[in-house]
Amino acid sequence: MIGKFIALAFTAIVLCGCMLQSRLPLYDDAASELALGETGGKTRAANLKNGQWVVDDETVKVTVVGRHYEISANAATIAVRFVKLDGPWYVIQAMEAGKPAIFALAEIKNGIADLRVPGCAALSKNPELAKWIDYAGEDCFVKSDADKTEFFLTLAKNAGQPTSRIEIVP
Repeated sequence: MIGKFIALAFTAIVLCGCMLQSRLPLYDDAASELALGETGGKTRAANLKNGQWVVDDETVKVTVVGRHYEISANAATIAVRFVKLDGPWYVIQAMEAGKPAIFALAEIKNGIADLRVPGCAALSKNPELAKWIDYAGEDCFVKSDADKTEFFLTLAKNAGQPTSRIEIVP
């Protein structure tokens, strides 16, 4: 278990064994976009509670490195890549060196990312996605031979409501 994806990880993505992962990164800088701005700054996050966005007081420093963001907290550095899918949809790949990559979906509008974090339990109930996922106990991994674009586009079609929201502010 890695703990929180950097203090709410991009403030809401949790790095634990119940989230969609891959043993090796699926994306590199060439595939990544600075979808939340090119200057870095701090995160402003909110969580959806009782139908209302509740802003979190905690912020995390975000640095731009190449075509991705780096977030540092608790002696860990996580590289966060936003990979464009279709329309407002992006795949977020978050990875700490030597650990599996973790994935989330972001719907980005006006510099604000509404996050959907695919959990293994929910993914296991969707037969349309099963051909692309390996399960190992509570963990689930994107198969190495999966068509990642088709997989994440299918996942976005079944994304449900956002649970968290982030933006980068100066």
